[in-house]
Amino acid sequence: MEGQMKEQVEDIPEEKTGKQAEKKLEEEMEKKMDMKGNKIRILDKDTINKIAAGEVIERPASVVKELVDNSIDAGATEIRIEVEKGGKRSILIRDNGCGMSRADALLAYKKHATSKLTKIEDLDKISTMGFRGEALASITAIAKVEILTRPPEEIAGTKVVIHGGKVEEISDAGTAPGTSVHVKDLFYNTPARRKYLKTDRTELAHITDTVMRLALANPGISFTLLNEGKPVLRNTGSSDLFNSMVNLLGPDTARSMLPLDYGTEEFDIRGYVSKPELNRGDSDQLFLFVNTRPVTSSTINKAVREGYYTKMPKGRYPVAVLALTLDPGEVDVNVHPRKAEVRFSREKEVGDAVISAVEKVLSEHGLAPEIRGKEAKRLQKTFDAPESPKIQIPDTSKVVPERENAEVTGKTAGKEIESEPGVLTVSEEKKVLEGGNRVLRDKPGAYTYPVKDTERRLKKSERLLEFSGEGEEKKAVENKEGKTEEKKLPSEIQPESKGSVPKVL
Repeated sequence: MEGQMKEQVEDIPEEKTGKQAEKKLEEEMEKKMDMKGNKIRILDKDTINKIAAGEVIERPASVVKELVDNSIDAGATEIRIEVEKGGKRSILIRDNGCGMSRADALLAYKKHATSKLTKIEDLDKISTMGFRGEALASITAIAKVEILTRPPEEIAGTKVVIHGGKVEEISDAGTAPGTSVHVKDLFYNTPARRKYLKTDRTELAHITDTVMRLALANPGISFTLLNEGKPVLRNTGSSDLFNSMVNLLGPDTARSMLPLDYGTEEFDIRGYVSKPELNRGDSDQLFLFVNTRPVTSSTINKAVREGYYTKMPKGRYPVAVLALTLDPGEVDVNVHPRKAEVRFSREKEVGDAVISAVEKVLSEHGLAPEIRGKEAKRLQKTFDAPESPKIQIPDTSKVVPERENAEVTGKTAGKEIESEPGVLTVSEEKKVLEGGNRVLRDKPGAYTYPVKDTERRLKKSERLLEFSGEGEEKKAVENKEGKTEEKKLPSEIQPESKGSVPKVL
């Protein structure tokens, strides 16, 4: 094969060099491969561009993201997005950025044409939204695109029309400073991919989510999204993240968010996290930005969830808007064709910083109290075995007067009042006070006897006294002689003096 290539190079005249010689050599090689029936073939450029476009442009929302990224890099402060049929029929994006000259406009749609990189070392410190040079090249390969652009310093603008990667028109045009890109009939020349698009409503939902994330990541830029001429989303661009949250997430959600500001030597984390009671069934409302780039990161998602610990129900996720700022050399944004995912050089440190940031803001608002080592030791002491209860001598001043009167009345009547077991009478209480009856206790000190319990016992004693004195009827019993005599209750029997003989009835 190498000998054949050398023969073809020798056949080319000396004046035909560079790209012309390379193109003719490729054509000759393709003819010979067709003749010999080679199994390995080199794809044509149109097929290569369409395959590459499939890696970058997945659906209409991908077109919106790539073009808005270019508008942000162009320094735009106002971005307007208009879509029809969920973006399948038409996507129009206008900005007031720096615009392009005619020479730049003719290069912008070329493969890997970019103004963001100049050398390989620039890949280590990427600070722009777009840098691959694949956005316009991929979009123009699978759609009908019209570009209007003008720098502020030029009087006339440039119009470029491209269908399926082929330039149809280049002309001067009057337009406002900035750039306008109109994408029509997405996937018109790749019907196999077009049929896999979802309904207009579903595609519009993806576009709305994409614009919302870009707007939250850039609160200083005014965003407007229209569908069929009707406003869907609008952010004023006040540079205040809270105002952007009110406009994009709603006032109720914004009021339930807690401000977060956490910084270390390597990382700076700012934004808002929701209170534990505001949660969702999935992580769709975890808005994460790394150096103003909307990304998805399983490391950060997990860290945010762990920051809530048991305050968040299992299977639920908080609402969070977090902007992580770090050295561009510490993050790799070139690991995904659509730049949707990033990879950190120190993922564990980033995750720990996010966990600490969430725990700190919850602790400051009393939602997750912080337990320190010394406090934990003091807390342990409260769970030691309790000391023996201390007994306090009852206070006679709190004795119910009725009970004392009842005792006096009983003595004057020559009757003893039976006391309830466990209840001290007045005389017994006095003996205790005088030291006549010592109460056993483990340790000296006061023993608090519940007042309500004392009153309950006293009332129960009064009921027994009333029942024995008045409530119980005296039963009459006839003796053998036919006389009636009252049978006395045990409580009414007079105490017998020493040496006396009991009377026999």
